[in-house]
Amino acid sequence: MTPDAQGKSPLRRRLLWVVLGRLVVASFLLGGMLVLNAAQGSGVTGFTPSTLIGLVVATYAASGSFAFAIQAGAGLGRIAWAQIIFDLLGTTLLVYLTGAAGSPFTLLFGIVVLAAAVTLGPRVARSVAGVALLSYVTLAFAVSADMVPFPPDQNAALYRLGPSELGYGLLSNGVALVLVALLASNLADRILRAGGRLAEAQASAAALRSLNDDIVRSMTTGLLTIDDDERILSINPAGGEMFGAAPDAMRGEALESFLPLTRTTVQRGETTATRADGSSFPIGFSRTRLRDQEGGLVVFQDLTEIRELQAHAAHAERLAAIGRLASS
Repeated sequence: MTPDAQGKSPLRRRLLWVVLGRLVVASFLLGGMLVLNAAQGSGVTGFTPSTLIGLVVATYAASGSFAFAIQAGAGLGRIAWAQIIFDLLGTTLLVYLTGAAGSPFTLLFGIVVLAAAVTLGPRVARSVAGVALLSYVTLAFAVSADMVPFPPDQNAALYRLGPSELGYGLLSNGVALVLVALLASNLADRILRAGGRLAEAQASAAALRSLNDDIVRSMTTGLLTIDDDERILSINPAGGEMFGAAPDAMRGEALESFLPLTRTTVQRGETTATRADGSSFPIGFSRTRLRDQEGGLVVFQDLTEIRELQAHAAHAERLAAIGRLASS
């Protein structure tokens, strides 16, 4: 996976969670209002079924489009902004249709701020909170001052608020929105810091794996790992070259096919190994069990050259002895 793809994967997951959250809200909150309205009459909730159905359908359609675009993986940042804008507009419309300053759905502004914090970071979350607060206050004052008429098919009692009720609604909802923005910003900061530490840890682990792989490939001695069934799990290039076989071809083969070692074999020593073509050669080995995983590790070295040097040395020593005997 490329670094860009690694960076986009967490954002993709968070955007999909936002889509899922929007669908849950549309299904339970708005759907519940529709059921309540049908059961008790439109005058009780002040919400016309046709408008509610339109909002639910629009929410499902937009969520499906967002989910498809997110899975495509192109322009995730733009998709995140599009979702935030859609949620802000949808929440403002819902608040307007359910009482403006006295609407019970003002809490959805806080959810939008939280979604912005999770997807786009703390700075964007604070900006979204400011826009949401400005939208709510402007809408409340505009409806209260009859600058914007409330929907004719809604319950007028929801919009006709006295000065004290209006002030209480603005104050309570404004304070709640500010607190949500602060908490969301703090949460986003922690997510970013945790993500940064995770990225550093992943980069460090990848670098360490690369270094280990390079060390194993660069070794001139043979190195192989085996499982508990004495089958080869991996072998480095130098080891494969000693046995005259490709490392991939040796994986899964029984260790005894190449080295006469069993579970009862001593930990280190010398023996005769078998190449892939059936020829044999002397080998020195050291065997140990892995500490944190099942199986074992075998380090080995071809002793052919050493044995030849020893034979030459012994032959030279014999010639020297004969020479000393002849001169005496």
